[in-house]
Amino acid sequence: MNLFKKILSATLFIFLTTHFSYGQPNSIQAAQYPNYIKLADSLYNTKEYTSSARAYEKAFKSIGGKGISHDRYNAARSWARAFNNDSAFLELFHIVEKAFFKDYNRVTNEEDFESLHGDYRWDRLLDLMKQSKEFNLGFERVNDFGALPHPWFQWGSKDYILKVDSTQKHSGKYSMLIEAPKDVAHHAFGCVACAIPADYEGKEIVVEAYIKTKNMNMPVGLMIRIDSKIPGDIVAFDNMMQEDMQGTDEWRLYSVKQSIPKEAATFYIGAILSGRGKLWVDDFKILIDGKDIKYAPARAKDTTVDSLSKTRVQQVYDILSSRNFTINVEDNKGQGEYTFSKPDETWKMEYRYKLKNSDKPTKLVDEARLDSKKFDALRRRLANLAHYCYNTPEPYYTYYKISNGTEKVEFYTRSFDIWTFLVDPWMNDPHHPYYTPPILHSKSLKNTHK
Repeated sequence: MNLFKKILSATLFIFLTTHFSYGQPNSIQAAQYPNYIKLADSLYNTKEYTSSARAYEKAFKSIGGKGISHDRYNAARSWARAFNNDSAFLELFHIVEKAFFKDYNRVTNEEDFESLHGDYRWDRLLDLMKQSKEFNLGFERVNDFGALPHPWFQWGSKDYILKVDSTQKHSGKYSMLIEAPKDVAHHAFGCVACAIPADYEGKEIVVEAYIKTKNMNMPVGLMIRIDSKIPGDIVAFDNMMQEDMQGTDEWRLYSVKQSIPKEAATFYIGAILSGRGKLWVDDFKILIDGKDIKYAPARAKDTTVDSLSKTRVQQVYDILSSRNFTINVEDNKGQGEYTFSKPDETWKMEYRYKLKNSDKPTKLVDEARLDSKKFDALRRRLANLAHYCYNTPEPYYTYYKISNGTEKVEFYTRSFDIWTFLVDPWMNDPHHPYYTPPILHSKSLKNTHK
C-alpha cells in the first residue's frame, strides 16, 4: 500500500470512529466500513446486485446507521437493479432530505433507476429535489473526507485537483480551488459545476461569482450551459473564453448570461480552468430576470404535457406486453422496422431497413433471440425515450411508432440504435454503462444499412 492509501485509510478510520456518534459503533466495526464498501462495489460490477446492496447495508450498520452520500447513492442503484424499490427509495430519500443531495439531472438520467420511474414515489422524490433553492453557492457546506460539496461535481480532466480551500476565500470559511497538474495535456481543463433544474419563469439567467487567479496561461472563467430534457441536448452555452482572462489577479467579480430557451430543463453553472495555473472561485449568485434565484417565480407546471407523457409511457408498457408488436423508426436517412414476437420463453426480433427515397423493397438485415432480461432492458429504455420526447418533428430527431395492431404510440426523440443496444458485443462489456445480460442467440446477416 502506497503512502497516499495509508493516509486515506487512516483519515477514513479516524473520521468514522469520531463523527458517527449515534448507534455508538466501536472502532473495530467502523474500520470495516471501507471493506464493506469495496465488496459492495465489486459485487455491483459482477452484477450480483442483491449481494451488493446487502454489503452496503452492512457498511452503514457498521457505523451506526450512517453513511457517505456517494455510497448511499450507489446502494440505491444496487437495490433498484435488484428490483427492491422500497430499499432504493429509502436510500434516495435519505440523501435528499438529510445530505442536501440535489443533482436532479444525474438522478433522472441514471439508467439504474429506470425501474423506479413507474413507482408513485418517483415523482415525489423529484419534487423534493426541486423544492430547495439553496445550492451551496459559497461552498460553506462541506462534505466528508474532502469530497466536493453538494451539489457540486467535477467536469473535464480528472488530473485537475478540485478541493475546498480555507486559506483563500472571498467571504465565509471556504472557496473552491481548481489546480492544474504539473503536466497538462493539450486542450485539458478542470471544471467545477452544479446542475440546477430550470423550473423558473424568466427570459434570462445571469451567473455571477468572484474569481482569483494565479499563473494561468490560457483563457478561463465562468460557465453556463443549458440542456433540454433530452439527455445531452445542449441548447445554450457560454464559458467566457472570448474575454481572454489569463495571468494572475486578485478577487474580482465576473458574470456570464444566457437567454433561457423555452425547452430549457437544466442549468449547469460553474468555473473553468484551462491549461496551467490555479483558479479560486467563491460566492456564486444566480439571477433570473434580475431576481435572485431564491425569489424567482416558479415556472407554471404544464400538467397537460405531464399527463400526456405518463399516458404515452403507459401505452409503451401496454403495447410491449403483447406477444407481437412492431417498432417503426424513421430519420433523414431511411426507415427501419423491428418486429417482435414471443413464440416461446424467448423473444424473436427481426430488423428490416429501407433507404429514404429508394425504390427497393424493405430488406431483412438482422435477426436475434432475446432473453427476458434483455427484453426488459429494452422496454425500460423505450419507456424512458417516450417520457423525454417531442410531440412534433424537430431537426435531427427520429420518429418512432410502436404498435401491436390495435394500439399505437408515436413520438420524436434523439436517435436510439435498438440493434446496437441489444446485440453489439461492445455493449455486452460489463464495464460499459449500458451493459445488460447477454442475448441468448444472435445471427447477423449480410450488410447493414451503410
